[in-house]
Amino acid sequence: MTKQTNWYWPALIFAFIALVFASLTFANQTSIIPINSESSLALISNITIVATSLPIILFIFASALGFGTLLNKLLLKNLLTPTLSTTLGLGLIAIITYILAAFALLTQLSAAIFLVLGLIPLFFFRPNKTHFPNFLSLLSAPAIGILLVAAVGPPTTLWQVEAFGYDVTSYHLQIPREWLALGQMQGLTHNVYSYLPSLGESLYFLISTLNNSVTESIYTIQLFHASFAILTAVLLAQAIRPYTGRLYALLAPAFFLTIPWTLITASLAYNEMFMTAFAAAAITLTLQNKDRTRSSNILIGFFLGLATLAKPTAGFFFAIPIGLIILIPYLQPTSQITFKASIKAAIIVALAGFLTLCPYLIRNYAWTGNPVFPFATSSFPAHWAQVAYDIDTTPESGDALGTFSNNLTSTSPNLAKRWKRGHDITMSSESYFNALNRQFLTNRGYGSWSGSPTPPEKNNIARFTVENGIPILSITLLVAAIFALSSKNTRRPTITLLFLLFFQFLFWSFGTHLQSRFLIPTLLPIALIIAIGFARFYHLTHKRVAYLAPLTASFLILMLFATQAMTLWAQTTKIKNNAGRPTNVPPYYITGYFDFSSNNPELQPNHPLNNLPTDAHVLLIADNASLLYIKPEFTYNTAFDANPLGNIIRQYPNNATQVTKALKNIGITHVYVHHSEMKRLQETYGFDPAVSEQSIQQIAKLAHWKRIPTPNHSNVYTLYKLP
Repeated sequence: MTKQTNWYWPALIFAFIALVFASLTFANQTSIIPINSESSLALISNITIVATSLPIILFIFASALGFGTLLNKLLLKNLLTPTLSTTLGLGLIAIITYILAAFALLTQLSAAIFLVLGLIPLFFFRPNKTHFPNFLSLLSAPAIGILLVAAVGPPTTLWQVEAFGYDVTSYHLQIPREWLALGQMQGLTHNVYSYLPSLGESLYFLISTLNNSVTESIYTIQLFHASFAILTAVLLAQAIRPYTGRLYALLAPAFFLTIPWTLITASLAYNEMFMTAFAAAAITLTLQNKDRTRSSNILIGFFLGLATLAKPTAGFFFAIPIGLIILIPYLQPTSQITFKASIKAAIIVALAGFLTLCPYLIRNYAWTGNPVFPFATSSFPAHWAQVAYDIDTTPESGDALGTFSNNLTSTSPNLAKRWKRGHDITMSSESYFNALNRQFLTNRGYGSWSGSPTPPEKNNIARFTVENGIPILSITLLVAAIFALSSKNTRRPTITLLFLLFFQFLFWSFGTHLQSRFLIPTLLPIALIIAIGFARFYHLTHKRVAYLAPLTASFLILMLFATQAMTLWAQTTKIKNNAGRPTNVPPYYITGYFDFSSNNPELQPNHPLNNLPTDAHVLLIADNASLLYIKPEFTYNTAFDANPLGNIIRQYPNNATQVTKALKNIGITHVYVHHSEMKRLQETYGFDPAVSEQSIQQIAKLAHWKRIPTPNHSNVYTLYKLP
């Protein structure tokens, strides 16, 4: 070990940690020096939450490394690096969790046992050697610092563009919460999202089982999902290292982590980062698979299957295009691979991917008779036909059949049609090129600088406060692609990555609603192409101006980090200032503000239903935004499931007394109606035609429901107590 090596690694590690802490402090309060005692306490709270969440996260990752190392040594002939071994182990843990949960075998004891088993191989097998990063790794530190701040923001307080985490509280964490109460992964007839593949939700179920609570695991879950963003970044560096060298390979993770959409989705309890991590592992093996071994092809299929289990659209964003890349000899990392070998490899990848998907397909078939429910309902008409009538003779609006009358006897919403309206492959109402500009090129989520205030829009609420900025990422990608294509040494991998990127944009264009978040998969090939381009840029300029390439990269990363910071400050929830006007909440006000492990109700997110008696059982009408925070027992349904009140109204038309009696027979004591949300659903996806403002008011009047006063919220919701 040289004298330089003795001080280099400690200095690099110290500098990395210092940058993370500086960025963490800056993200909290727009200053590196604490402004006051309150901001100092917020920073301490931030660090404390991260520290208390680390044991479980490190436990899972260490177990994954053990499982992966065991397989790598015994079956894969040392094919994998420690990072890929860890990713393989995480995939194995996810599948084991999935199967145990489906058979009601996932308990605190069983979870701990199989995770401890993963640690045992580490005592007998040493992971393969890994290369330490270089100074360009420091460019990823600011993004990690701001990610830690965002990941400890309680759900519903961050990211206006994502409806303040509506999906988190309504199903990403609510479904594991119900599974934990049931002791088993089950299809929930009132929450259609429980029938999606749910690989991420099963991992959240695992963490919640270890903690014996979902609400007490919220920060751990969010940080766990954030850790997969970091894992994705490390895999990207490994994927491109043979073409860029160790130095500029680290630009790929820096660009990936410093994109606002990465920050937003990684800090929430979503499933995007599970998808990107497993897809990045598949890309790594695809770009480096020069020998085309059977083991590596099986692993590629396994990782693509896992990515699809995490998010079904990964099948189109990653599995199909990577399968085509393997099938086309020119897109291989070496020209020595024959077409016959490519066909064989593609078949192995497809079979491995299909087998990985089988637990989901079998589970859903057993639950509904449709292996891919809620998709392909015309081919497999199951589940919805069992829980509601399949008749749709009128437009789904509150006015059309929104009265309490006999014409509701045989009419019920067509739930399959409603799902198709909300999720089917359709073109957006706006032109493609306008959508491409707004949702990607000049979109703040993809690092556009500056821009103009976003005009208010009723239908498309998933928009940032600023748009039409300078497209930093897109310009960098274009220039980097030109540099990367200019060398024969990097032309083949660049064309391969451009093919993947083209296919992703093609699917986004014709297979989605053209929303910005759906393009997150494109960040993987984009980051890799940029890294190749900068490596080529350095090769052309280092003899004249040695630091031109790294300084240019640093400048672009800092500009992207600035867009992340501005997005964080602009996307928090609103409060009223001293003048009574709405204002953005500085992140330090919400960092660690809610103590989910405390029994003190003043520290819990407040919901009007939490003031009801402990024996209350509430029927929720059109309000799933805060399911995770509601303490009393409640019954609910998503917009794409049968409405309990609507079914009862159809069963007892024009008989308010019988409707009320039927509600009480299933234990309902209160009915909670969220007016604005019901109107929104009526105007968008559709809503049960039997349930409307008019029908509810008439039933309440005829059956003498008691209206509970709701100060300051009379226009938002109404709460009734049944007689």
